[in-house]
Amino acid sequence: MMWTEEGWLRMVDGSNLTTMEVLESSLPKVPMQKIPDFDFFEYLVDETKPVD
Repeated sequence: MMWTEEGWLRMVDGSNLTTMEVLESSLPKVPMQKIPDFDFFEYLVDETKPVD
């Protein structure tokens, strides 16, 4: 995808058809935080205990 000078989003190859495969992004890789194995919000939901 690319933006035209007029501000329209277009396919890089100029067509208007979607494709099953696209070129890899040339953006630099950014390190991401690991997704935690434990979800604190799920732990807090306990319907058998009263809410303070």
